[in-house]
Amino acid sequence: MDLNDLDNDWANDAPRLIAIGNKNPFNVPDKYFKESFAQIQRHKKILELSQAGEAFEIPADYFEGLTENINSRILLEQNLAQPGLAVPENYFEDLSSRIIAKTKPAKIRRINPLRSWISYAAAAAVLVAVTTGILINKEHNTLHYKLSDVPDQEIINYLELHADAGDTQEIIDNLGRVPAIGKDVPDNTLQQDIDSTL
Repeated sequence: MDLNDLDNDWANDAPRLIAIGNKNPFNVPDKYFKESFAQIQRHKKILELSQAGEAFEIPADYFEGLTENINSRILLEQNLAQPGLAVPENYFEDLSSRIIAKTKPAKIRRINPLRSWISYAAAAAVLVAVTTGILINKEHNTLHYKLSDVPDQEIINYLELHADAGDTQEIIDNLGRVPAIGKDVPDNTLQQDIDSTL
């Protein structure tokens, strides 16, 4: 048998192999060997987690904000691709020197200790004056101070006209706090006055 006949028989039996030619029919994707190690490690980690029984949890409100997150990432990538958003050359290297050039040196100001002592003394004097004024005003606004100028007879006349049965107990309770009108008044006279107001 001739070798040329074998080549022709083979070509007739497998027309697809003839169409492929001498090219390798198995193609490897671009960057396959560079990225395959990282992909294998990720798959390994997923398998380890699933076998360990650890559940894969989705963060709260993940799906509610998913559309917004995707749209913002797309917008960010589109904006970063524009040439107008690039940082000028040597921007960060020159930044500190430009900031220092724009700052002004601070003025050193000496504080006079006598002046600060005087201001503290003035503040203390104002505080004492205000406190004294408040205390004096408070003392003059008490009911006892206001009634001290009213004669005793007018207070008695007022109580005789305006006192009723409900006021009797209040008057009796406060008799010990009121100075005695007259020490020589007999008890039965006081009792008669109390009974007459009831």
